[in-house]
Amino acid sequence: MTKNKKNVVQERTIHLLAMWLDGFYSIDFHQNIELIENLEIFLNEEIKSYDFKKHQLILDLLQNPNVEFNLFTKKSKYFEKLNEKYRKQENETKKSRLFNGASLKKRILNSSAKRARSSSKSKSRERNQNDSRHQDDLNATTNSSYRIDFLVSDFTIEKIASQLTLIEWDNFLDIHVCHCLNSKAQGVNCDSRQPIDPNIINTQSCLFVDNYLSKSVYKMIQFNYLLTHWIAAEILLSDTSKSQALLIMKFLKIAKKCCDLANFSTAFSICEGLQDITVRNLPAWQHVSGKSMQSFEKIISYKILFQNDPFAVYNLTKSMNLPVIPPMHFFLLIVQQQEHGSFQLPNGLWKWTKLGFLSNLVDQIRNVQQHFDCNLEPCEEFVEGLLQRIYYLKDFDLNNLAESSFLDYQSQKFNSSMSTIKHLIPKKRAS
Repeated sequence: MTKNKKNVVQERTIHLLAMWLDGFYSIDFHQNIELIENLEIFLNEEIKSYDFKKHQLILDLLQNPNVEFNLFTKKSKYFEKLNEKYRKQENETKKSRLFNGASLKKRILNSSAKRARSSSKSKSRERNQNDSRHQDDLNATTNSSYRIDFLVSDFTIEKIASQLTLIEWDNFLDIHVCHCLNSKAQGVNCDSRQPIDPNIINTQSCLFVDNYLSKSVYKMIQFNYLLTHWIAAEILLSDTSKSQALLIMKFLKIAKKCCDLANFSTAFSICEGLQDITVRNLPAWQHVSGKSMQSFEKIISYKILFQNDPFAVYNLTKSMNLPVIPPMHFFLLIVQQQEHGSFQLPNGLWKWTKLGFLSNLVDQIRNVQQHFDCNLEPCEEFVEGLLQRIYYLKDFDLNNLAESSFLDYQSQKFNSSMSTIKHLIPKKRAS
């Protein structure tokens, strides 16, 4: 090997080690003392004699992962913004975010009074077989403190879309590129409405990390499922067909605004909620405007784009110049397609083209997280009210709500026809 080629190999080795430490310290190096010692020996024997300055920088990064430095100056922006949450040890406090969504969820779920109230109401609805009593329960639900505290109609489209984007961004920041690998063994399947079990046993070894399981992906997909259920429940709880139509149009405007903010995760969840069979069969769709249906078709086109284009996240980020929050379920299914099959040839050689394509595919997550910020203004009071409403409605049976909504529609239709007949009878007698 010539001296020039040797220098090229050494430079690439330094770049690879720096990227490995910067992006995967918590995955590969954390609590792996043997790997750290072997890497220190390699740095002292191979890198120190070649470039002492870069040797010290990598050694400092290995010993103190919180150190910020830029190894390649203007050649690469990879190290300009270190994601500290992957550097900190488990006994250190995590970096503060725009708001602590996890603590809000925990505080809401641990509220025994609200859980008891929710449980008692759900049980009472199940016990009531009489249609009138069932309607009284739903009216009581509509007039409860939850309904008064948080009404979708009380807030602007921009506020709802921006706060949902912040919640999704907070969940998205918890995902490491390695979390997107081996998702099939973590329980991710084609059914987006089926909740994923976070405690599933990883029976299939991951390509890069053996027996590594994270709940971050589960948390994001589960929140999307809750959003879908909340949207369908809110529409079904509306009193009349016209109010349902107004709510459908508002949700479509919120989804369109989320697309403008590059929050495709929430936009597709809203789309899933509106396409639920209990909502899709409502007569309220007759009152939905054509402009709103055009927005619906636009969201569907984005959905098809994500299904067909593996690098839709990168392309949309480049064209919109915004942090794209992808629909994680669609993204993981695309990754699963690339993971299908063997990574080695019969002669034992690795399929480097396949490995490279898969690496570039999941690296889209890292690119968005490290090169973009979500600069929206948070509102904790609104977020807490929204999460209360979402978690309160998560146990409502959509089929029961749809049946009650259908009975309301039939009753209103019957009353309308009766009032028309009453107006016609005097006219006939007078004639």
